[in-house]
Amino acid sequence: MRNHDQRARIKAQLIQRAVGKMLLVCLLSSCGSSITSKPSNNYCVGLTVSGLTGYGLVLKITNASPGSVAISSNGVYPVVASLPTGSSYQVTVTTQPTNPSQTCSITNASGVIASSNISNILVNCSTSSITSPSSATGPFAYVETTAGIAAYAISSSAALTPISGSPFASGTGGAYGALDSAAPYLYFANMSSGTISGFTYNSNGTLTSLGSPYSSGAGAYSLAITPTGKYLYAANYNAASVSAFAIGSGGLLTSVTGSPYATGSSNSLPSAIAMDPQGRFIYVANDNDGTVSVFSIASNGSLTPVTGSPFTIGGYYGTVSLTVDPSGGHVYVVNYYTNSLISYVVNTNGSLTPLGTSVSTGNGPRALAINPADNLLYVVNETDATISTYTINSNGISTTTAAPVPTGKSPFDIKFDSSGQHVYVANSGDGTLSVYSVSANGALTPMANSPYTSGSGSTSVIIAP
Repeated sequence: MRNHDQRARIKAQLIQRAVGKMLLVCLLSSCGSSITSKPSNNYCVGLTVSGLTGYGLVLKITNASPGSVAISSNGVYPVVASLPTGSSYQVTVTTQPTNPSQTCSITNASGVIASSNISNILVNCSTSSITSPSSATGPFAYVETTAGIAAYAISSSAALTPISGSPFASGTGGAYGALDSAAPYLYFANMSSGTISGFTYNSNGTLTSLGSPYSSGAGAYSLAITPTGKYLYAANYNAASVSAFAIGSGGLLTSVTGSPYATGSSNSLPSAIAMDPQGRFIYVANDNDGTVSVFSIASNGSLTPVTGSPFTIGGYYGTVSLTVDPSGGHVYVVNYYTNSLISYVVNTNGSLTPLGTSVSTGNGPRALAINPADNLLYVVNETDATISTYTINSNGISTTTAAPVPTGKSPFDIKFDSSGQHVYVANSGDGTLSVYSVSANGALTPMANSPYTSGSGSTSVIIAP
């Protein structure tokens, strides 16, 4: 039986290679390759495959004919499609390799043909089983960087240890990510490519691609997931829209009917998205409009603007980030240019009512987070490289309580762990991750060995339990 399986495998590989060679000859004659002497207005889409040990890998190239390509071995494939100038393309995995079972992820998977061949698409395959939610053990820290997703195991003392294989390949031009609280899935927005990369985090902290990236919209920037883990929403910075996806079996994403949904003006530049803890509403900060768009979430994941949306925030552009408190009763918004933190009451229909007056932050507030106990709020100030600390009273009003705490250069994101006893800050300017302990009164103390080197362009941190 073993010899029969080996012969069958070799036969399948030989057939794939023969078909691939014929396809290559045909495509080279129809695109702008230096190998062919025929003039053409088309250009080649090529890719490089590594780590492939199984067989049966099939890739799909949108807007191309033929649309599917069988890959049998590692190496450079100079042309898998031929497309004219101005055509968009996206490469996805339709069939993952088997014997052994592998998962292949794609970097630089999408783009638009300009006036040259495309050769920077990378397909990397790894042999790693996907774990079920109950078998994933942590906690782990994941940081989105320009080199990929940096992964760390977190000890009981909050010390970080890099996970083997880190960083894990992701999309390009990273921004923010989101954790699926109902399953061991992570998703990261890729601003440059307008896509979303999805991963399973395994019991040892390694990441396995979920067949991504998925096309979202121009400038995909910030993500939010419903508490049930059924739907994911992406704020598309350059498209002035929110894309909605259903999270299916195995964490795969499919677009919700009616998606995407417009936010504010055609140049609103939505820069952050936050989820109501009960999954009733999403809130979107529109940087250029100085507004917040609020949508109600239907049972099928579709979105409807609530009455009065978008809501003017402070009367000045620079609304770059926001968060919802654990009760869902208040929304807090920072303005990057007025250096202010503004509180709002959430009404029963999701609309926003200002609460008190704004309070000062440091220079260039970029992101904010509230602890699980709902009595402490922290703001990272990108220009100052500091953290501002606030207390939240029973009415939801925040007041400054301590002197700013230093961070690494250009802090870009901040997250609590599930206990609320530690805070993690991604510093984009120096490629580090700062870790702090949180005292009962909210005071922050840098942990030993903090900051940790995470990688250039560290823009997002996720703490997986």
